[in-house]
Amino acid sequence: MSLFLLSRPMSTFPRDFLWGTATSAYQIEGAYKADGRGPSVWDRFCETKGKVWEGQTGKVACDHYHRFPEDIAIMRDLGLQAYRFSISWTRILPTGRGKVNAKGLEFYDRLTDGLLKAGIRPFCTLFHWDYPTKLYDKGGWLNEESPKWFSDFTLKVAERLGDRIVDWMTLNEPQVFVGLGHGTGDHAPGDKLPIAKQLKIVRNVQLAHGLGVQALRAGCAKRGTIGWAPVGVVFYPATDSPGDIEAARKWSYGCANNHVFSNTLWSDPVVLGRVAP
Repeated sequence: MSLFLLSRPMSTFPRDFLWGTATSAYQIEGAYKADGRGPSVWDRFCETKGKVWEGQTGKVACDHYHRFPEDIAIMRDLGLQAYRFSISWTRILPTGRGKVNAKGLEFYDRLTDGLLKAGIRPFCTLFHWDYPTKLYDKGGWLNEESPKWFSDFTLKVAERLGDRIVDWMTLNEPQVFVGLGHGTGDHAPGDKLPIAKQLKIVRNVQLAHGLGVQALRAGCAKRGTIGWAPVGVVFYPATDSPGDIEAARKWSYGCANNHVFSNTLWSDPVVLGRVAP
């Protein structure tokens, strides 16, 4: 392997390439009851016996909520130029809707300001799987109101942080939180729904992305970039034969009838602006 790598021409990165790292709120913040945070589906899932290895949870994690100044210093010392983090929905809105938790917003204020002071560019993800338990109990992503719930939350974050953050992502890997969270049941909330209901969730999640983009445009004081963070899988033909090329095309762009892991199913609505009826 070493000889192979040494024999290959060295690649170079563009001068404006941003070196960074990424996290998600539930995986690192801890402080699961601190300063008014409400429960998410991952809190409930981790507390359900047999769902997570050795019963581990995100109640403490690496305690980023309290140790973020140290974490920023580590990133700065490593020479990182960018940092993607997610907002805990229930830290801002403990029940998913309604009154804003001021202390939750203040935490992300301090995090954003600390990153900028250290010369690190913040990339903000609005949703990284930690759906509010109270909203899940009202149907969650199956509820037709769920896109509006998400956009209302997004607007509140945009109005608070949009004067400093210019790089946004609405949803992290929706294929995963739908397919594994609502299909196989391996992730929170642990549901095993038929494909028809999974596709209903797909539609609502896509509408949530669209409304979330509108909320960011309306709420941010600074214009910037808005996107999402999907799962992308590309298949390469084994040979240059027409049959192998066609097989790779079908596997890369086709839609299956028993799962939601499809580049086309997710990317067409985002790129073309049309959601399936």
